[in-house]
Amino acid sequence: MSFFIVSCDKKIKTDYKEVKPDKLLMDTLYNREWLRFMYGNNQIEDVEIYINKKGDTISNQYKSYKNKDIDTLNGQFYDLEISKTNKPNIYKGQITIHSKYDKLVINKRNRKTLEFHYFEQNSESIRVTTLKTKKSNTINFEYENIYGNRLQGLIYLTVERDTIVNDEKMVNLFMLPILVDNKPKTDNKFLKGLELDKKRKFSNKLKER
Repeated sequence: MSFFIVSCDKKIKTDYKEVKPDKLLMDTLYNREWLRFMYGNNQIEDVEIYINKKGDTISNQYKSYKNKDIDTLNGQFYDLEISKTNKPNIYKGQITIHSKYDKLVINKRNRKTLEFHYFEQNSESIRVTTLKTKKSNTINFEYENIYGNRLQGLIYLTVERDTIVNDEKMVNLFMLPILVDNKPKTDNKFLKGLELDKKRKFSNKLKER
């Protein structure tokens, strides 16, 4: 888009570039915060919550500590590393999920699927990319974002364990969805699905012992 300013003495051409909005942050719907709960016997828990504009909250990750050491088997959280690449607007990352099944031996009776869904965007559109592994707790990935390294996604762990109850073959199913963000303010599109899960509503009463 161009405008011409005309005066008696000279003509000046001024160019304005149309700035397209960041589609991953059209509206800051949630703020992310970590809360710490300290119990006796050197036990500590950190809980991540998402808070919307009305003050409603959803719990997401939690970490458990014993004698100041993190207990990965008694928590549900992810480790995230992000760095630049030599390609414009392309970032690389590594995400690792932690749960009570960190050390599960994978075989015919024990099966695990880890999926990572995340948003990418260029100047024209946004898209969802999905990566999957059945062997690891870690996924390496690359993503495009012309507005910086903002990442929004969802990591989803599914564990199936064959068992026998009352002489009947059954499957023990464990499903763990965790929102993934690397900024304190977010408009994570996966939040809408988790808002419907009342079990994820956070309350201090849930933490009382």
